[in-house]
Amino acid sequence: GKKHAKAPRADLRLVHVLWGKLGKESQLRDPSRAGLNTFIRKRFGTIWGSVPADVDMLREHEQIDDIIQALKAWGQRVDTDFDWGDHQR
Repeated sequence: GKKHAKAPRADLRLVHVLWGKLGKESQLRDPSRAGLNTFIRKRFGTIWGSVPADVDMLREHEQIDDIIQALKAWGQRVDTDFDWGDHQR
């Protein structure tokens, strides 16, 4: 796969960590970065009105928090342990 630079903000890095954990738990059809961007477009596109082409282009804390909360809720629904001790925010 194509390597990407580390996300520019800690909250964006958390989005990637949560997405990656759901992928490792086989909860995603497409665990790639493209899959994450598709999830964001489908889940939030109509709510926000527009979505950047890539998650790392997001700058609004509220939007990033929306994604984090959606991924955490998804993890709870499928009983995924995010093991917060391994990650710093």
